[in-house]
Amino acid sequence: MELNGEKYSTTQGSYCWTNMCVDKVGPPELLQNKKPIRLTSKAKAQIKMDYKPQPTEVHLSLMEGDDEKKIQLKDKGQFKTPTKKGIYYYVYSVWWDTDEKEKQYHGSASYVFSLEINND
Repeated sequence: MELNGEKYSTTQGSYCWTNMCVDKVGPPELLQNKKPIRLTSKAKAQIKMDYKPQPTEVHLSLMEGDDEKKIQLKDKGQFKTPTKKGIYYYVYSVWWDTDEKEKQYHGSASYVFSLEINND
């Protein structure tokens, strides 16, 4: 993940690969011992994976209590950060399609991160 030109790591959540799955707790619990990424509002944000093969489908969601609000990703994974002060939890979900020729499901994964917006 990149914010204002600086790279940050995310935390891996639940994932499945071929016939194995690992289920993890939700974003707030996964991130409770990690400090949120601090920034001011209107930061330039971009999320991308340095992984081959690239996923065939990606979604970014903002957690609001028990609900997830889908965030629009623009070209090259760019997205708008919140403008109000607070801590925000995100889930970046990715999928690799089934290989029909080999009848093999490639997998899915989720990555979580939090942003702390300060308007100072």
